[in-house]
Amino acid sequence: PVSPEFRARVRASLEGATRTRVPWWSRRAVWSLAAAAAVVLVVTGFLFLQTRSENARIQASVVDAAVRSLQAGHLTDVESNDTHNVKPWFEGKLDFVPPVSDFSQQGFRLVGGRLDVVDGHNAAVLVYARRKHFINLFVWRYDKDDRGFAGSGSARGFNWIMWQPGEMRFCLVSDVAPEDLRELKRLLGE
Repeated sequence: PVSPEFRARVRASLEGATRTRVPWWSRRAVWSLAAAAAVVLVVTGFLFLQTRSENARIQASVVDAAVRSLQAGHLTDVESNDTHNVKPWFEGKLDFVPPVSDFSQQGFRLVGGRLDVVDGHNAAVLVYARRKHFINLFVWRYDKDDRGFAGSGSARGFNWIMWQPGEMRFCLVSDVAPEDLRELKRLLGE
């Protein structure tokens, strides 16, 4: 049997151990870290959603322009399969000259080019033919305020691939198979 005095001492010892307090600075540090983590998550989520929104807006803009291009008289402003006619046509019309290549040997014949607008940016559009389909290659200058983007998908029966090498942005849009767009992207040098 244990004496009542011994029990009282053990209880007092245990109660003292459970009453041990966490230093005030430790609790504040935990709350500060939790608050900082919450802020980081909110900001990251906001930027992610804003970038997705921008990409969706650009994707809708290029698909709309591709659809418009298929209306009579809207496909090209300069019609030629000769790069020496198409490339100089863009000079002076934009603050850049797009890379113009003909890939007829690989099944992508240059048809010509035109000017267009993508999400408020002046763009060069090179038009290629693949079998009986047209492919629009949109090229515009990267704006430092814009976020980078890349991706692919489909909308309204059109497939698209967007990418950004350096200071230029590129987007291929067509009703051809996605594999055909990826092949043209590879030929363009990504």
